[in-house]
Amino acid sequence: MRILYLEDEVDLQLPIVELIKGLGSDIIVDVVGDGDEAQRMMKNNFYHLAIFDICTPGAICGVGLLKWMVENKTRIPVIVTSGKVTTMNDLDPDNKNDFLSFVTVIAKPFDMTYLKNLVKSFLYNGLGAAIRNADK
Repeated sequence: MRILYLEDEVDLQLPIVELIKGLGSDIIVDVVGDGDEAQRMMKNNFYHLAIFDICTPGAICGVGLLKWMVENKTRIPVIVTSGKVTTMNDLDPDNKNDFLSFVTVIAKPFDMTYLKNLVKSFLYNGLGAAIRNADK
């Protein structure tokens, strides 16, 4: 399974990658630091899940990347992490309905166990189960 992880804060990248890789030896995590690079990776690779920080450098930010995904019918599950965005309304009130089917928002700082359970549920059980099972 392959995950795209968009995070510009280098000190956050390693712990999250280690947490995700701890879920199984079959998991590959591609780490990128800006939205432009994330978009290039999504054009050239298939991902089972993406984890995005919303506020990132580059011409395209996390919200822009989500809009691009909708336009290009790239509907893989996305976990949005942000210190500024805590709900779908905060994310993009005008387009939130487009995102509801594939985006989950978690606020920074987040509990690592919650993120681990959410990622595990997305990868092994699908979107609906992920949201129901993350708290377990």
